[in-house]
Amino acid sequence: MSSEDYGMAMKWAIVASIADLAQLPAIKSFGSWLAAEITSEARQLGTQLILEPMPSLVTNVLVGDIGGNCAAYEKMHKETPGVQLVVHILPHENSEEYNWMKSLSARYGLIRQGILLENALTHFEGNEKTEVLRNIIQWMARRSAELARGKAGHEKPFDLRVGPDEFLVKTKPGMINDAMVKTVVNGVLHGTDAGDADSSVRVAGLPHGMSEFQVASIFRNLSVCGVSIHADEAVVTLKNKFHAHQAAALYNKFQLDKYHHIEVVPLSHAVKEQIKAV
Repeated sequence: MSSEDYGMAMKWAIVASIADLAQLPAIKSFGSWLAAEITSEARQLGTQLILEPMPSLVTNVLVGDIGGNCAAYEKMHKETPGVQLVVHILPHENSEEYNWMKSLSARYGLIRQGILLENALTHFEGNEKTEVLRNIIQWMARRSAELARGKAGHEKPFDLRVGPDEFLVKTKPGMINDAMVKTVVNGVLHGTDAGDADSSVRVAGLPHGMSEFQVASIFRNLSVCGVSIHADEAVVTLKNKFHAHQAAALYNKFQLDKYHHIEVVPLSHAVKEQIKAV
């Protein structure tokens, strides 16, 4: 991967439901090939999607072993919490593993991609590769949006700061009302007090089409509580003003790719002054 490429490549893992462990090396090789092909095709489409060249974790599970599947996803969650995508190798069509993959990926907030063992071993031989890759990319983008916005029944709690820390409001994306949105937008567009300004930054210069999930991934080393996108800019709310300070100090002028350098500026005047003083 070029140093000019998007620096926050997506981490991914492989869960292989196979009966023959001798096939595992071929599956690992397929995974790396798939990651490179997805990255290349996404670039052709102008989409900001880059996968790390190697999986963070590869684990095999016996076919038909529901307990093994649960253990594999739990291990992934505990040992490689940065993983966002799981590539699950399925033994055959209409397998129980497909349903387990869906439920377990939902439980741990993962993007899932099931691949039939036969297709993995042949690298999709007999299929139109470009069509397969584009379908995968479209699905990943859709699933990313679901995770970022909180699809019905699978919402994750977000913090919307409408005042000092003691007035922190616990809510969900679907529950944010017009008054809350207006407060944040006014703070960004008109310079009025947004309430959560101490813990928020404005991110400008983003590539067109980035999702909330992808924007949050830029600051994966910090605690991101929420993201709101407006055109090619975003407001990112972090855990507290110290995280906002770090976000601006570490990521202002950060090079996403050879075409995009982002500008990260605190909404709080006090935090701005602290950065200047360093």
